[in-house]
Amino acid sequence: MNTKRLVQLWIRAIALIWFLLFFGEPRVWACSCIEHEICDPHFYADVDFIGEVLSKAPVPPGGGISWWHQSVRIRVVESFRGIQKPGDIVDVRTGMGGGDCGFHFEVGKQYLIDAWHHDGVLNTGICSRTASLDRGHADLRILRRIASHQPLPQFAGELLRMSEPEGGTTSPLGGVAVTLRPETGGASSTVIADTGGYFEFDRVPQGRYRLSLNLPTTLSVAFSNLGKVINESIPPVAINASGQTVCRMEIMAGPSASISGSVHFPDGKKAEGWVKADTVTSNDRPWNTVLTSVLEPSGSFQLAHLKPGRYLVQFTRKQGFVQGEAQIIQLREGERKTGIVLIAK
Repeated sequence: MNTKRLVQLWIRAIALIWFLLFFGEPRVWACSCIEHEICDPHFYADVDFIGEVLSKAPVPPGGGISWWHQSVRIRVVESFRGIQKPGDIVDVRTGMGGGDCGFHFEVGKQYLIDAWHHDGVLNTGICSRTASLDRGHADLRILRRIASHQPLPQFAGELLRMSEPEGGTTSPLGGVAVTLRPETGGASSTVIADTGGYFEFDRVPQGRYRLSLNLPTTLSVAFSNLGKVINESIPPVAINASGQTVCRMEIMAGPSASISGSVHFPDGKKAEGWVKADTVTSNDRPWNTVLTSVLEPSGSFQLAHLKPGRYLVQFTRKQGFVQGEAQIIQLREGERKTGIVLIAK
């Protein structure tokens, strides 16, 4: 390809990007999901079913749609809400991925499809309850009750185990005792999560409640859609006695091993930055960053939910990305190393 032709292609690419940035559909560039209230009676979209993906194909802008998307052809396996029946073939529109909130489907796999009607087409994405069948056990149980017109539990959820502190896969966490306690005192209730990690509480009086888990020592609570988990404490939830709403929750547990401490600044001037944990090679060279923690204003840090292994831990200043002295730390399963002091540069 000659230089003139290459320059022309670059100019066209830059012009296209500029046009999309200023005139294109904003959601192509910045996916933003408005979180559902966990006790929202309108938690689900217009249509819910289990479906097997038969094919998918990219679709260019057109027909009133100003961004690239993909059309996914799906065979209905089980229907919960909507007019579709088992055996029906339906087309569902979603984004291409990245910043457009598109859901990633794989041909041949089955999914719980939670979709809404728009422009005469079913649409779904990562902001809906669409999920692979190894997730969404609580949604499946609740939707099956809705489809059979059975009473709904007032408080239900699922426990998941994460494989890595940042990203990675998850799996159901069953066999864990889940206890619901009124904040104002009174009798508590305990249930055992099933093999899919699902648990529920029924006939719960109106009020505020705390949820606690009897996790093995090798696991600790990492995330809850009830709110931010602080010191492994799950935030309270308020339950109304409407009888028409089920409060849904998702709780993630991860390895309980952690590294915590503080950063020492020899010049006495604290600086913004972050502490990272890298796995290391056999000769203790950094290999892969598995977790990053922004330094607290007090100078403290915590790297939580780490697997057993050897880690290179180091502070990096935000200004200039100057790295401090590194330490190699060995963690056993469930071990919590505290009082670690990192030297900044």
